[in-house]
Amino acid sequence: MRHNTKTLISLLGKPKGKLVYEIATGNGFLARKLSDAGAIVTASDISPELIDIATHKYDVKNIKYSVREATNFKGLGKNKFDAVIIHQGIFYIKNIDALAKGASSILKPGGVMIFTMLHPLFRVLKARTEEGRAADRLAEIFKQAEAYRTNTGKETSKKWKVDKTIHKINYYAYRRPLNFYVNALAKHGLFTQQIIEPASKNVRDDKIINSPIPSIYIVKVVKI
Repeated sequence: MRHNTKTLISLLGKPKGKLVYEIATGNGFLARKLSDAGAIVTASDISPELIDIATHKYDVKNIKYSVREATNFKGLGKNKFDAVIIHQGIFYIKNIDALAKGASSILKPGGVMIFTMLHPLFRVLKARTEEGRAADRLAEIFKQAEAYRTNTGKETSKKWKVDKTIHKINYYAYRRPLNFYVNALAKHGLFTQQIIEPASKNVRDDKIINSPIPSIYIVKVVKI
């Protein structure tokens, strides 16, 4: 999903000189892209291991990294940042109300929050492009679709490859519909301005597979 980072960054307008706080930065991939685009970046993640990777395995690029929970905004300042970004991480956060309240507090009036999440058609895309014919997995696809509107959580894991070494991080992930986030953010003055459903690009057997089926939502909200 890294090909969507250009679209995400474009929602900032001109990133140069803007103060950006990235939550759930992981190994710092997007933070580095934002820095390359000229943004002044502060980034955090709950995982000490991932922050260690971000700071010692890659060029820090003057990014300020810290280990902290997504809902911990202490010491970040009030009405300070031009943008808060969460790329493929919002579904790991349990307390969305606390996230919205904190993000609103550190954003300048008119500042933006941009987050991405899996699209409900992602399972169809995966069946079509990665795991054979979708028809062979219709029962599973229907089951996932029927569960889309529910709010559930379960333990999961994510793997990162650094210097040919696989790092496995355990998380607790939540499945929620898009309207859950839109409504929760609005309660704290963060109103949806734009939703993008980009076409997908996947790699299988070293070949690029393009599909009109979206894999993610990119959502931009504005502090009013």
